Amino acid sequence: MITIQNPQEDIVPLTDFRNHLAKTMQRVRERKSPVLLTQSGRAVAVVMSIEAYQELISNYEAARQAVDSLMELTQGEHPAFEGVRPRAKR
Repeated sequence: MITIQNPQEDIVPLTDFRNHLAKTMQRVRERKSPVLLTQSGRAVAVVMSIEAYQELISNYEAARQAVDSLMELTQGEHPAFEGVRPRAKR
């Protein structure tokens, strides 16, 4: 799971990020923790390591497949139901 571990260091104003880019990127790579960028006190972007990004995408795809399979099951469209006819309503 990807979380902001240390808000005082992991929430960075955009100006500070721009002025300390190399240092911030080193921290992102070493900690494998995302940095939340703010502008005028509002969140505008997230910077994360490629490993954290790949994990996020992998988890999203697995969750999406699980949801799709559940939807197929509830609608009787899953391959496991191939050839099975629904019961007649009484």
